[in-house]
Amino acid sequence: MQLVHQTKQMLARATRTYQRLHHELESHRDMIIIYLGSAIALFMISMFLLALVKVRTETFQLGYKLALLEKEKNELTEQIQSLTAEIAQKSSYAQLIQLNESMKIGLLPPDQWTKPEKTEKTK
Repeated sequence: MQLVHQTKQMLARATRTYQRLHHELESHRDMIIIYLGSAIALFMISMFLLALVKVRTETFQLGYKLALLEKEKNELTEQIQSLTAEIAQKSSYAQLIQLNESMKIGLLPPDQWTKPEKTEKTK
């Protein structure tokens, strides 16, 4: 009888130990889930912040390139205006007459042009 009684006591102690361990494991499982969830959340926030920094950096780089292109556009526009004015000045009728006289080429102005007469070679 003593043996049965001791066996029941051991079984009761084993059951209590199992329940205590099971309860501790459950509480630790909840903590592990909380820690894992926190770690995943921190990882996601870190990735979001890195992506945000990358986008900001690219935005600054594109803004800098855009400013350089606008500056180049303005310089080219000024060159075009300068060259257009130079072309207009050099191709003006008065300038061409002055060049004709200074170089003594002897070209006639368009209002004095005449049609050449046909020769036998051109017929």
